[in-house]
Amino acid sequence: DTTDSVEAARFVPDRSIVYVSLCTGGDKMLCDLYQGTYSDKLDQYGVFGKLVVSDEGSYDSYPTITPDTDFILFGSQREGSVKVYVAESSNGQFRNPTPLAVGTDYSNEPYLLGDGRTLYLSGGQQDGKSELFRGIGTPPTFDAFEAVSEVNLKDAEEFAPVVTDDELEIFIASNRN
Repeated sequence: DTTDSVEAARFVPDRSIVYVSLCTGGDKMLCDLYQGTYSDKLDQYGVFGKLVVSDEGSYDSYPTITPDTDFILFGSQREGSVKVYVAESSNGQFRNPTPLAVGTDYSNEPYLLGDGRTLYLSGGQQDGKSELFRGIGTPPTFDAFEAVSEVNLKDAEEFAPVVTDDELEIFIASNRN
């Protein structure tokens, strides 16, 4: 119940907790990360609390969580260009985010599969186009990010991947014709 726009929502495996990005007044550059807990009594997600890891007045969006809820990954523009950050849970709060080494000038829109090891995201070089990448690892480290050549088109921008756990389907945003 807000005038803010929701840019992304991700759930823990049992759907009892949701992580969302709310953009103040619909401004896509003023987004913060929030957590909400499902209430059986109300049959909805209750009061959303802002996560400590959010950087006030910055772009923090597209939260994705490991199945054990020990790590959160998200896009942020806290240090110049947008990059995917990872933060570990400490005493119930995510703290001390660090940028992932993707090998691109910018990265965003992370999506972690249910195995907690396979990460998809969009990224690219400042003078190039946005493509989809896939990396494998154990949070907080992911290695060997490679372009998803089966999906990326030469003349199109690819964004915001959502992938089924068996990796047989991928849903993306794109500017392809």
